[in-house]
Amino acid sequence: MIKLKKNIQWNYVQIELLFFFVFFYLFPVLTDIEYNFNEPRHASPLSESLKWTLIYGSFAILPALIFYYLIKVFLVRKRLMLFLLSACAYLVGLHFYMAGEYYLIGHASFLPVQMQKNALRWYAAGNIHFSVVYMFREFICIMALAFFIRSAKQDKKLHEMSEQQLISELNYLKAQLHPHFFFNTMNNIYSFALQKSEHTAPMVAKLADMMRYILYEAHHKKVPLQNEIAFIINYIETEKIRYKMAHKISFDVQGNASNVLIEPLLLLPFIENAFKHGLEDETGKGNVRLVLFINGREIILQVNNSKPIGYCKREKGIGLENVIKRLKLLYPERYKLEISDEPHEYQVNLTLMIE
Repeated sequence: MIKLKKNIQWNYVQIELLFFFVFFYLFPVLTDIEYNFNEPRHASPLSESLKWTLIYGSFAILPALIFYYLIKVFLVRKRLMLFLLSACAYLVGLHFYMAGEYYLIGHASFLPVQMQKNALRWYAAGNIHFSVVYMFREFICIMALAFFIRSAKQDKKLHEMSEQQLISELNYLKAQLHPHFFFNTMNNIYSFALQKSEHTAPMVAKLADMMRYILYEAHHKKVPLQNEIAFIINYIETEKIRYKMAHKISFDVQGNASNVLIEPLLLLPFIENAFKHGLEDETGKGNVRLVLFINGREIILQVNNSKPIGYCKREKGIGLENVIKRLKLLYPERYKLEISDEPHEYQVNLTLMIE
């Protein structure tokens, strides 16, 4: 996490360095090139123009960085009075800084003679050693950079907070789902144990496989769809044993599930709901048909179960409510859930657009 924050901070520093390079070096050079192209008779040699840009651009960067720092420390943080006071002090300091700049350039014998003469003339002038309009233009551009960086940092922070909240909500929903699933499955095994059924041991073995999946894979953000299918098959097999009506329970997978990832236990509540409300223990009546289609970036789950005679509509269970919340968090605008609740049949069609 610390390394990631350092990388993000370095990205902002790179943006700042790029801005000052472009503003104080690249733009002036391009301006000189354009002027030489349009006014070849009046333009000075390009090599001489480049020297001017390099020398004066280098001197201009230091006060620009100081002003940028003042903006970030005072103006961006809405310390307006401190910013105004520091800006006044900055302008006074800038006057003397530029006087020193002209003095140094005027006495640098390795520079072009004309550059030295101009610098000494400007140094000897009794007025302010900078153009107010020119500096105002620079200040606006530097302010724009400061507020852009601030806005980018705020957006990044909001995104991180939103992402952290999403992870917390998903973990909470998954934490609710696991006990709910095991509660139902353990009830089934307990029922067989009371009857001293021969199916108790196979159910315990399948439950062990499912527990292993939940403990070691379900905490991941995504898992291979093939693993999720294997988990669903184990669950269905336990339900076949419980209801003793394997011929009325079907699960068909169509398409290529390899290289496809999905959030763990996302499909289970719809399947679990079909068994819970679609089959009758006493009469052995009812049926459950499950079909999973994989078509490129699209996953479609179709669940169809009958309703027992005299079935009373119940409130949604915690598992189904949680999975709908997870869908809204994980697949905003990328899922479609259709539920058909007919007198004798219940259908669910879930479509996911995976990334």
